[in-house]
Amino acid sequence: MMLLYLKNRFHHLMGFSLEKPVWYDATMNDLDISVIDIIPRASDEIHKRLELAVIEVFSEVDFDQANMREIARKAGMSFSTIYKYYKNKNHLLFGFVQFWFTVLQDRIRDHLQGIEDTREKLRKLIWVQLDYFERNEAIGRIIWIRTPISAWMADKAYEDNPLLEIILEILREGQARGTIDSDIRTALCVNLLVSTTSWAFIDWVYKGKGRRLTEELEPVFAVVWRAVGNPETTQGII
Repeated sequence: MMLLYLKNRFHHLMGFSLEKPVWYDATMNDLDISVIDIIPRASDEIHKRLELAVIEVFSEVDFDQANMREIARKAGMSFSTIYKYYKNKNHLLFGFVQFWFTVLQDRIRDHLQGIEDTREKLRKLIWVQLDYFERNEAIGRIIWIRTPISAWMADKAYEDNPLLEIILEILREGQARGTIDSDIRTALCVNLLVSTTSWAFIDWVYKGKGRRLTEELEPVFAVVWRAVGNPETTQGII
């Protein structure tokens, strides 16, 4: 059972395409982007109430077990109110996943201010992610444990991930400066970085959170830097 779980999570983190399961809801994912643009934006109050409900529901059960009825009940609003802003369960969840990654990206940018060295930027990038998911464990559970990659990849939000955007910025800047190995594809570097940080979170949860998640910074950073650092300019630097 554990081997099957690890295999499924490996597919999840590395972005392998899986067959769409029977519960997959394609009604939103196949909408044209122009249709998405005309969906009204929820007020701050409705957004916050829905966010709390989404976090509570999706962090406790797997994606296919979560239902809009329970979300509406916990948010204290009607189905019609939710469907005014979100077309279905997929649209609701991945809209908030994108929102959380936007918050994380903003936090990363704040912490990167004044840092010029690419190596230190990567270290800070990893630390902020670990700190964010330690402080927001329920969100981490939703993104890295509960959400099936097949449903996420089918949603337009998967291609517009604010976290990946800032990771790519740092990696490309490092390659231009010669501190990141230019022979390694940036997409592979991104997969490595996201995989190591997310696996650190999963392992932290699995082992009962006996220590701070941010204490995994140096081991995670060492793995990433040995893999992506330019050996001609960073030899011996950890």
